[in-house]
Amino acid sequence: MSKVPHPDVIQWASGHFLTENYPPDHPEMSEEDIDAFIEQHLIEEYETFTASDVHRMIFDLAYEVLLGMDSRVKFEWEYISNE
Repeated sequence: MSKVPHPDVIQWASGHFLTENYPPDHPEMSEEDIDAFIEQHLIEEYETFTASDVHRMIFDLAYEVLLGMDSRVKFEWEYISNE
């Protein structure tokens, strides 16, 4: 099992790279739909990056924010199978 940030945190982090945050249903979106959304909403300074690179940066930001939060603050992590 791997820890992944809660979808709300990933949605928040997307706003740092995109002109519009991921939609609330982003966890159900296909990889192709996520890539298309990223390509349509990229902030100009990230236009040279691939959609997959931007998605990784969004995920990494969400993960780092949660790791950096004070231990007294409880935030939900989701667990996914590595299978």
